[in-house]
Amino acid sequence: MGLLGQLIPLVLLAVVLGGLAVVGYYIYESVTNIRTAAEERMSRRNIAFTKDGMRVGVRDMGNENYVDKTQQYLVKAWELSGKTAAGVGGNEKEGRKRSKKAT
Repeated sequence: MGLLGQLIPLVLLAVVLGGLAVVGYYIYESVTNIRTAAEERMSRRNIAFTKDGMRVGVRDMGNENYVDKTQQYLVKAWELSGKTAAGVGGNEKEGRKRSKKAT
């Protein structure tokens, strides 16, 4: 009974340590999978984590696309301001009416 009494605590210690090792391994695997998924999502948005910190990339926009977008916003601003080629009025007829009244 002396040898068996000394082995039981050793076996229980090995089982508990083995269980903790298995739990720790699954936690490590989960954290690794979450990190990989987060890095993949961030890379789609041009964000990368480096040893020095975080690096944000800028998506390249071609010159033609840049000019088109800029012109688009200028045209929208012009239209929203209510100015036309005929004058200050909201449409050409109003501009003509104002110019006729002035003469």
